[in-house]
Amino acid sequence: MYFTQKRRDQCNSTSPSSPTHHSMASQGELSLQTLLTTLTVTLQPQTYTFLTLPSGTSPFSNTIPTTSPNASGIQMLFHEPTENQWTLILDSTSETLSAYRALGAESSPTQWRMLTLDLQSSLDAVGFMAVVSKALTNAGVSANVVAAYLHDHIFVQADRAETARLAIEKVAEDARAKTETVLQGSAHQG
Repeated sequence: MYFTQKRRDQCNSTSPSSPTHHSMASQGELSLQTLLTTLTVTLQPQTYTFLTLPSGTSPFSNTIPTTSPNASGIQMLFHEPTENQWTLILDSTSETLSAYRALGAESSPTQWRMLTLDLQSSLDAVGFMAVVSKALTNAGVSANVVAAYLHDHIFVQADRAETARLAIEKVAEDARAKTETVLQGSAHQG
């Protein structure tokens, strides 16, 4: 929630002289063509677990032995306002996973891997994730996307992670090949 609130504060700031004022477009790439042709992906080595806490239970409980999100193994924390519940994505080897389960957390039986898209896409970019999602759909891969401030991350079923990585790499290869074809066509016309 801290990162979500920080992002919201930066987006809502209206004073250019404010220390938190940022042009969102300047924080990342907007051009779909550039995003697709410069796309690279990293498959993170950890496995992750999605879990949800019972309504009204805080992820910041004193019974959770941690001092920071990194120490807790939390990769993402999201508040579901309609149910007053928290969704967490934790490193599957996190020591706090059992502590959350002791609080009554329900977890997905599926193990997940995280793919990080290694470019800085703007939060205002249009169509980028649609192209990536279509490639994953065509490969038969379930995708759970997290748009962070600097990069997009996609959680995929652990046993489909390599298939997902290859599908995303193919998107970039196809975009680069298409750009090269257009450039060669322009050179021949000139």
